[in-house]
Amino acid sequence: MNLEAITRRRKQHPECSYLSDWQTYSAGIVATSIHNLICGMENGPVYIPMPTGSGKTTGAIWGILDVLKDYPDTRICFLTPYQKSVNSVFSALSEKLSEEVVGHYHSDSQTFDKTQELGSGLID
Repeated sequence: MNLEAITRRRKQHPECSYLSDWQTYSAGIVATSIHNLICGMENGPVYIPMPTGSGKTTGAIWGILDVLKDYPDTRICFLTPYQKSVNSVFSALSEKLSEEVVGHYHSDSQTFDKTQELGSGLID
């Protein structure tokens, strides 16, 4: 593990101090992969196999936030089969970006016309 990378990520995201060194490092790998994909340094899609609890969702949130700092007009769609993950990502991104630009959909969603909302500039 790269302890410099772990220290840097912890400074960038102090709200995630509960993550272990390994989870912080893994989340950093995911965040960097997302950023590299958007910057054109990787040809997507990127598949990162990691076990449950390794920091994938946290890394995705970090990566999305990092990308939107550099490319604010980018639209991102985060897909997961789990409603809990959808709600977690929505809450974290809404807290940082606002609910006006973050959307979320799942089987229990109250939104009926997803096409209209997706066309309005929401980040999913």
